[in-house]
Amino acid sequence: MKLHIIGKYGPYPKRGKGTSSYLVEAEGKRILLDCGAGAASFLGEEAAGLDCVVLSHLHPDHICDLLLLDQAIRMQAPGRRVDLYLPQVAGSVHGLLRSLEGFSPIPVEGECSFDRKELVLRFWPLTHPVPSYGVSLEAGGRRLAYTGDTTLDSRIVKLLAGADAALMDAAFTRETLPPNPAHLWAEQCGRYAREAGVGRLLLSHIHPLADEAVVEAEAAEAFPGAQVVREGACYTI
Repeated sequence: MKLHIIGKYGPYPKRGKGTSSYLVEAEGKRILLDCGAGAASFLGEEAAGLDCVVLSHLHPDHICDLLLLDQAIRMQAPGRRVDLYLPQVAGSVHGLLRSLEGFSPIPVEGECSFDRKELVLRFWPLTHPVPSYGVSLEAGGRRLAYTGDTTLDSRIVKLLAGADAALMDAAFTRETLPPNPAHLWAEQCGRYAREAGVGRLLLSHIHPLADEAVVEAEAAEAFPGAQVVREGACYTI
């Protein structure tokens, strides 16, 4: 299993960088986790080769390239519809995404799982201002857990439990932590990863103004070896 980091920033990108979007390659499949700024450019002429797209939630920094991706799929492979997993919610954004002709929408609701032959997707609802899901991907005997955006939630440990790698929302440090955070912070990511017994902790959804060395150091207090991901990097899980 390989994890490609397309974009790691949120809620907006650094200049020339991207927001939350990750490509997973496993057992011959290509899965896009979230579709933030930079996803369509990264996939380019290979957009129609995606096996599926998973949206953790519908905030702009996680979906903003989806319309471009839809256009690429329709032009590269007319008639092809890529499976699109997205939260079952009401509203105009959800309606727009369901109408895209390059995708076949699959609603995600509550704790659920989907068996895609050599790939299993498992979803857990987590805590964010809008319906948001963590997801684990299991393929070839390896497991990657992705929190999407969330704040404190006991279900995070279930999501992460025993994962070979955890990709986590590390939006804040102790200094920048607001009174009622909608996201996790680096130190808490480390605590959850340690409690769940994950093999490796990868930190993402980094604020563009954050000191990434501080993010990494605070997570490493609870989970030595924690890393802030690098855009353009590929991690073997």
